[in-house]
Amino acid sequence: MTDIIVIGAGKFALEVTSYIAESEGGAAARVRGYVALDDEEVRAQGAPVERLSEHTPRADAAYVLAVSAMERRAPLISGFIDRHELRLATVVHRSARIDPEQRMGPGNIIGPNCYVGTNARLGRLNVLNAFCSLGHHATVGDNNFFSPNVHTGNSVQIGRDNLFGLGTVMIHELRIGDNNKVQAGTAIVEDVGDGQLVMMSSRVKQVGLYGRREENG
Repeated sequence: MTDIIVIGAGKFALEVTSYIAESEGGAAARVRGYVALDDEEVRAQGAPVERLSEHTPRADAAYVLAVSAMERRAPLISGFIDRHELRLATVVHRSARIDPEQRMGPGNIIGPNCYVGTNARLGRLNVLNAFCSLGHHATVGDNNFFSPNVHTGNSVQIGRDNLFGLGTVMIHELRIGDNNKVQAGTAIVEDVGDGQLVMMSSRVKQVGLYGRREENG
């Protein structure tokens, strides 16, 4: 039995806890505690909660980073996870489809109904929320957060510390740099550099099927 400590104790931590319970190795893993950020509203249930400033890292446990705010994830990785050389657990929901040749670093979270294609490569501490797909031969760096229903074409190259909003779509063979934030619903059709806010170029336009009725008089 592997003891799991979840970093984060809010709403997203509860969702990740359900992934752990429904993962392929869920029968051999159990959440033994939560580490709440010092100003975080605690929603976690079923295991003890400690504040980050009070937690003593455990060498006998594996940790899962369940914090969704990108501005908090990077400092937690460098200032807590790496500083204490914590062992990281990888969570893969049992409904996810991952190619056997796929290469994945530690600490990734793969949610329900995700697909990771042939020869795709993931770094560490990425989150693929529900119904995401990575095309074959995609390469993803560290600490990227894919909101639900994000999809990439094949051979996409993605850097690190990027946030992809709900329903983002990327065509094949794109290059995405580091520290970008992509607005929900965006279709990315060209390369993106570093430190960019990427958004839809135009809003949906509605045109009445029957035109506008003219009034007489």
